Amino acid sequence: MSSDTKADLTEIGTYESFFAKVARLCQYVSTVFLFLYALAAPHSIAGSQGGFLISAFFFLLASLLDKSWLVRRTGLEIPFFGLFLFATLSSAFSYEPQLSVKGLRNLAFFSAFYLVMAKATDRVTIRWLALTLMLSCLVNVGLSFYQKALGQGLKIEVMHPHSHLDRSGLLAGDVLLKANGENLDSLEELYNIVEKSPQNARIRLEIRRGELLLTFEFTKKRLLSKRSSGAESFGLEVTPARDFRAKGFYSHYATYAEVLQLIASLYFGILLTCSNRKLQLILGILAISVTTALIFTATRAPLFGLVCSVLVQILILGKQTKPSILKSKKFAIAALAFIAMIIGIYAVAVWRGVGIVDPNDGSLSWRLQVWKEGLTLIARDPILGIGRGSEKLHWKEWGLYNDGKLPPGHFHSTPLQVAVWWGLPALGFLVLLMYKIISTLIKNLTKHPPKDWICHGIVLGSLGGVCGFCTSSFVHFNFGDGEVIMVLWLLVGLAFSTLYLEEQTLRSSNVTEQVLTFSRI
Repeated sequence: MSSDTKADLTEIGTYESFFAKVARLCQYVSTVFLFLYALAAPHSIAGSQGGFLISAFFFLLASLLDKSWLVRRTGLEIPFFGLFLFATLSSAFSYEPQLSVKGLRNLAFFSAFYLVMAKATDRVTIRWLALTLMLSCLVNVGLSFYQKALGQGLKIEVMHPHSHLDRSGLLAGDVLLKANGENLDSLEELYNIVEKSPQNARIRLEIRRGELLLTFEFTKKRLLSKRSSGAESFGLEVTPARDFRAKGFYSHYATYAEVLQLIASLYFGILLTCSNRKLQLILGILAISVTTALIFTATRAPLFGLVCSVLVQILILGKQTKPSILKSKKFAIAALAFIAMIIGIYAVAVWRGVGIVDPNDGSLSWRLQVWKEGLTLIARDPILGIGRGSEKLHWKEWGLYNDGKLPPGHFHSTPLQVAVWWGLPALGFLVLLMYKIISTLIKNLTKHPPKDWICHGIVLGSLGGVCGFCTSSFVHFNFGDGEVIMVLWLLVGLAFSTLYLEEQTLRSSNVTEQVLTFSRI
């Protein structure tokens, strides 16, 4: 071989080595941002989606550089892409195409499932991603406990006869939140704000009445009574308000509740598969903490979904562990789930003034009205729907929200909302998708459960979380909630990655057995 040829081969080898190093670096960066996705998922949609997008970018770049395209078939491809196809067609023929096409971005985040499948290729990564999600959630759970202990605003317990506020629209039970934009933690703070204001200035008082936010404006004269001085001049007796609905770092309590249901299911799954007494105690305390935070949201559907999740996990676990341990553990956890539901019903009754199914509940009557209107829209456009977001601009001509008498919003039901937006075929693909996920997890858990107890718990908890998600979806549009969906795809991705590893291990062991048998012959 000539010296020129050797030099060329050396140069090519150096060239390939450089790209291999860059590819490894990109894979490392992709993994870091995948963990950022898991870290941010319980708190922020910007953080979770941002982490996913950056992780996906570096993963694709690494795949281009080292020419390795790792695509695992999962059996979910047909329902995934069928749903996306009909959503795309619906957007193209929508009443508002431009608005509908923008909505496809959120649906496209189902690709997070495939990224997790591609990146979580070993049990260590799977465990640490699940642990990152679980521990990160404890931050907002701690925040919820802290906020409940501290209270938010001042609840009016008593209005004395000399109070000027009893003739100004305020009622006993109202919660004073802010005065001129400043949070209120005591009547002394309110008095100082009023005293510092100019004589003719109007004081802007923000209050909460039940779940309704109201704003009043008062003059100094209207607020203060001359019969007493200082904070007593308001004529009020107040206590810290703790009847608010926890929402963590999110903007809405329903979103927080749906996320907590998924992560609590994961805690219960690992608790059920754990056999170490000390770890059981720690996991049990953490599972109760996350469940308590869910109760603090006073949101019924995710709470009922968690109960269904735990029951499904207990039924599926069956006789896979030692009967004596499982028997006592099953009883304790099932009892815990039902106690949580009872406490949750009580919390809803106290904080919201409604029962689990209450005909006097305004949210129930609101749902019944919009569900009826949604069915009318489905009958009009059954194949491709109206297109996502079209109801926002056409609700008047379609007579939605009881001809404008009810506040506008979505249809508060995932099956109904999907059928209204994208048509009945899209709903069929969504049902098929959820069926495939649940049936795949059940089949593998009953036939070949993971031998690693943590991974076993991750698959079991993910199954429960999906079942709870589907249960809650009948009265919540949780499939359209980006924060919830990012957690859902992460859990399902971790579960399917675990099953793939177990399948590979099983195949390897079968091959080994065949080789040993042949050797004996």
